[in-house]
Amino acid sequence: MSLVLYSASAGSGKTYTLTVEYIKLALQEVERRGYFRRILAVTFTTKAAEEMRSRIIEYLHDIANYHQLSPSSQLEIRKIMDTILGDYQAKNNQITESELIRRAKDTEQQLLQDYGLFSVMTIDSFVQRLSSSFIEELHLPSQFEVLLDSNQLMNELLDQLVDKVNQQGDPVITNLLVDFAKNEVNEGRSWNILRQNLHDFLKICLNEDYLAIKQDMEPLQMADFLEIEQRLVLAMNDINSRLLQLAAQFLQILADAGIEGDMLSNKKNSVAFYFSRIIANCEFEEHELATLRSSAASGQWTAKSQEDSIKDAVNAISTQLVDCAREFLDIYDANVSTYLLYKLIKKDIKKIALLATITDELYQYQEDNAAGSISEFSKR
Repeated sequence: MSLVLYSASAGSGKTYTLTVEYIKLALQEVERRGYFRRILAVTFTTKAAEEMRSRIIEYLHDIANYHQLSPSSQLEIRKIMDTILGDYQAKNNQITESELIRRAKDTEQQLLQDYGLFSVMTIDSFVQRLSSSFIEELHLPSQFEVLLDSNQLMNELLDQLVDKVNQQGDPVITNLLVDFAKNEVNEGRSWNILRQNLHDFLKICLNEDYLAIKQDMEPLQMADFLEIEQRLVLAMNDINSRLLQLAAQFLQILADAGIEGDMLSNKKNSVAFYFSRIIANCEFEEHELATLRSSAASGQWTAKSQEDSIKDAVNAISTQLVDCAREFLDIYDANVSTYLLYKLIKKDIKKIALLATITDELYQYQEDNAAGSISEFSKR
């Protein structure tokens, strides 16, 4: 069967066209229990499905009782009948008008007798019906409900999570929620909408992309996430402390020689001020370090316009500065990408742990209530 695509704007008669197409399919062949059983019509909304079912029954009834209709009603139904008979004829399916009426009468009766098999439904209803046929393969309870409102579901899960904190005093969940709140404030988000921010973030657990990787996270327990965080901190501290140590060593060499930072190239933007800044902040910064690289390669630490006495004083310690700078650059270049990656992971590791927790709550909720989120079915 070829694919027919109808493209039309709102109010242009899509429901009418699809209704006629359904009837055309339902009457094209004769089956003892009704050919309509072989047809599936899917809509986006319940209202559209109800309207289409109503029109199908109405048009079938009018075709079946064509000769009893008023002249004006006959005129309307005549157009539908001519459309159906014309399409049948084009496909070499030769049936008479009286045969069409008889088929409509039989189909109307069969459809009303087996209304549960009249498959005009929403996408969600179709998914639920399909899933009900494979409950063992999908590991679903014998009776289950498809949860369509993700916002309501997430609010109930949040209430469940908060209850664990308030009633059971769960220290792990408390720590995760407090950490989430701190991150939100640090990133400039309002404290007043903390629950909404948490709600929006945790909805990721219903996202198909997250569900695709969730199986890789399932072996991880809460203690594993905390251990990962601790290992990240240790590795970052090691890299950071070595760089800060070298920065302090560089500044000490200058101080011992009586050289101020602004006596070097670029004055207030010299490498000495970069080193002073990262020591004050207790963390090195990502930087191109162009001046440091240039001076470490050439051994020239001052501008050409600098006083000769200062040039001589800096040149006297140039070898020490070069050695210190090169060691700093070696460690920086070898570790900066790793450090920044670890920093990003550390920033969100507790958020990931929180996602894993809410996913566990989701599974428990679904088991307790014999319900499943609509997003679950795409994963299964």
